[in-house]
Amino acid sequence: MVLNDQADIAIATEGLSGIAQLVSLPGYQWQHAVVVPHGHPLLAKRPLSLEDLVEYPIITYDVAFAGRTKINEAFAKKNLRPDVVLEAIDADVIKTYVETGLGVGME
Repeated sequence: MVLNDQADIAIATEGLSGIAQLVSLPGYQWQHAVVVPHGHPLLAKRPLSLEDLVEYPIITYDVAFAGRTKINEAFAKKNLRPDVVLEAIDADVIKTYVETGLGVGME
């Protein structure tokens, strides 16, 4: 709607930050967390690194949702390729599949 002059301002996820015709201003700082079940080997890693995480299947947000771009950029910066086995639209879905043992959650 902003691009078509039907609105002057919009609130959206970072997914719109790459559109050259728009000016994007951050409204908050996204904090990421790793979610694993009790007793998982990653709990013993101090500090936890991206290299540690790529050893496991990853469950994280869909690329259209806030935060996923930053996750992708962090791995790419270190030339790491995570095995994303499930993309979800909210944290509850991520946590549910972590509980089933499908992988490590990144929120």
